[in-house]
Amino acid sequence: MASKKAPQVVETTVFCLDNSDFTLNEDFLPNRLQAQCEGINLIMKSKTVSNPSNYFGLVAMANASILVPLTQNFNDILDKFLDLSFCDDIDLVASLHMAYTMLTNKDGIRKILAFIASPCDINEVKLNELKKILKVSDVGVDIILLDQNSKTLKIMFDFTTFLNADDDVKRSKVVFVYPDTNINTALKSSDILPVTYITNDVDEDEAYFIMALNLSLQEKHDLDAYTPEEQNENVSNDTHEDDDNSLPQKETK
Repeated sequence: MASKKAPQVVETTVFCLDNSDFTLNEDFLPNRLQAQCEGINLIMKSKTVSNPSNYFGLVAMANASILVPLTQNFNDILDKFLDLSFCDDIDLVASLHMAYTMLTNKDGIRKILAFIASPCDINEVKLNELKKILKVSDVGVDIILLDQNSKTLKIMFDFTTFLNADDDVKRSKVVFVYPDTNINTALKSSDILPVTYITNDVDEDEAYFIMALNLSLQEKHDLDAYTPEEQNENVSNDTHEDDDNSLPQKETK
């Protein structure tokens, strides 16, 4: 008689997105913001392939606010990427704490995955208080660094080292992504993705998402460069043009 397969453990991941103005810098092509979005897309896809019952949420770090509550439909998060706003600086500790509160009532594996893509002032006293809470609550934290700040790197390594103490699995990690490096390549060479997800190909859906995201962010960037009067004139002119260049709609599966 064949043995029954053990049920998969549900994992809940809250992403902390750096949506500061600094992320429009183009040292990561096309910019640091889109690099994060592409990385989140890959991670969600891999975790969904691993277990379709996994949950995801999204926090904006520039204003420490919940963009997407916990959901099993990662299209909710992909849709939000097309309507992001930007602020001056991120509040890393407040954002990590907000992500933690989203996880408090969830069972199974609980993970925070934060992208730091801009210089930030970290309140180390508050971070030390938070890491003790995360440690006791058995919440893992992965940090993906797209900013070459040695002080931030050291603080984050110390932070994850504390969380990993007495943890045989070592679930908290720091991944540093170098400029001009494809973020998906960096993630695939790390151990952040589930071991059951191994692929080097970009499938049609992923390519379609990246194209739509690129178009949307470029349009938003171009629009922000206009004065309010010029924006109104642009909108008026667009109503008389064909809609050949409109943003493609993402298919719902």
